[in-house]
Amino acid sequence: MKITDKYVLFWSGIFSNFAKTEYVSHDGITFCCSEQEFMYRKAIHFNDIPVAEKILIATDPKEIKALGREVKNFCSDEWSRVSRDYMFRACLSKFSTVPKARKAILSYPGLHFVEASPYDRIWGIGLGETDPLAWDSSSWRGTNWLGQVLDEVRSTIEAENQK
Repeated sequence: MKITDKYVLFWSGIFSNFAKTEYVSHDGITFCCSEQEFMYRKAIHFNDIPVAEKILIATDPKEIKALGREVKNFCSDEWSRVSRDYMFRACLSKFSTVPKARKAILSYPGLHFVEASPYDRIWGIGLGETDPLAWDSSSWRGTNWLGQVLDEVRSTIEAENQK
């Protein structure tokens, strides 16, 4: 993880979907990591119950991601339309219910989260956290959807704390 005056750049650790952080989702399902919930919701969304069941049994995030690629009836346009909402709900469950995760996400007020994955240009920025290009959003090669979702999750938790 790298912290700048504007960003929390990460590719592993608690902010990663691969971080083993067991939690119970909004609908009562226990997940070992947010990647598991995300891929489970993908399988359910496209009505692939056999793959959804395999995802629930799996405990290795890499295996879970691979199973998510096997989802039948997958439509990328449809998934692009709904996936951010599924990610938001998974991350909100994780970061609002696990004390260690909650403390972490609230530890960087005013900074923006950035998934500094050199390989992911949708959820990440297509650059690693130690690449100086990652420290300037105008140089990013990806959309940083995960970072944006984490910013929204933090705002939601902060708003709940003020009630």
